[in-house]
Amino acid sequence: MRVVHLISSAGWYGAENVLVNLAAASRALGCDAVAGVLCDARNPHTEVAERAEARGVPSEIFHCSGRLDLGAMQELRRWVAGTGVDIVHTHGYKANFYASGALWGRSTGWVTTCHTGTDQPESTPFLRAYDAMNRYLLRRVDRVVAVSPAIAAGLLAQGVDEARLATIGNGVAADRFQLPHTPEGVPVVGIVGRLIREKGPYILLEAAERIIGEFPKTLFVFVGDGPERAELERAAADAGLAGNVHFAGERSDMPEVYASFDVFAQPSFSEGMPMTVLEAMAAGLPIVATSVGAVPSLLEPAECGLLCPPGDAAALAESVLLILRDEALAARLGAAARQHLRAHYSAEAMAGQYLALYKEIQGRHE
Repeated sequence: MRVVHLISSAGWYGAENVLVNLAAASRALGCDAVAGVLCDARNPHTEVAERAEARGVPSEIFHCSGRLDLGAMQELRRWVAGTGVDIVHTHGYKANFYASGALWGRSTGWVTTCHTGTDQPESTPFLRAYDAMNRYLLRRVDRVVAVSPAIAAGLLAQGVDEARLATIGNGVAADRFQLPHTPEGVPVVGIVGRLIREKGPYILLEAAERIIGEFPKTLFVFVGDGPERAELERAAADAGLAGNVHFAGERSDMPEVYASFDVFAQPSFSEGMPMTVLEAMAAGLPIVATSVGAVPSLLEPAECGLLCPPGDAAALAESVLLILRDEALAARLGAAARQHLRAHYSAEAMAGQYLALYKEIQGRHE
């Protein structure tokens, strides 16, 4: 079976990470999976193709000049027909638009994964129109996959037919993150993600002031980049935290990065099923996270992390302090997280569920 995973990428974020994990694990299970990247000339990003190739997944780049390039759509249509693709698996709005044109009148199967929630209204009239068009396209897809029950509920509320909706959690290549802890000599609290307000980086800075009061040498490492980076650096300096805060930017050696952390913090205001939390679980880290999206379902069943309300810096600080004060608690949480991840959220388990879905769809299109 030949499957192309299609995405329009703005960098290396959660959906891209899921795509590469899924494609790599699918290939290990005998599926001919390819990463297809729509590269917008206005803001070109091909990191997902590069990461896919590094994991043994072939990639194909489709260059487009803007939001809707009919020439690029035709190129995709010819490529799908010429290479014998059985399933087009889209990830995101733009990929859905291009797939709708590329598959029009064809018997090729179509799956799409919704990686984020549907409860946040779009901010501009254009984006609201874009969202409305995407909701219409979801009615044409063979199967719509939500990465968490909360996202599935939102899709049902938007009118997606329950018979065409499936819920498949994200998965991580767990062995890649099973490295020995590399202590830095001081407590290290790490956050990984795009530097935007929704991810709660300012909440962690506020919590840092409280944590340093008890553990003055604690280092807070912000991994990732984004539009708030310069303002966050100013905020850290203004709070007198410059010596305790390090902005590491984008990193390609994430298993090693996680191995250097003592505590993983995820203070987001909104999430789907965050890959960063799954990776921290695979790394065996004690986790402090906000109770948003699928996070409680990840951490609560096996008691493998501490939860706090979003936007509550005091609760975040106290949870981190509980772990820093108690090495036995840290070890217990980390071990439980790693075991729970391997049992329920491995890339292999995710790929197995998707392959069953592909085969069902392929059978209906034959």
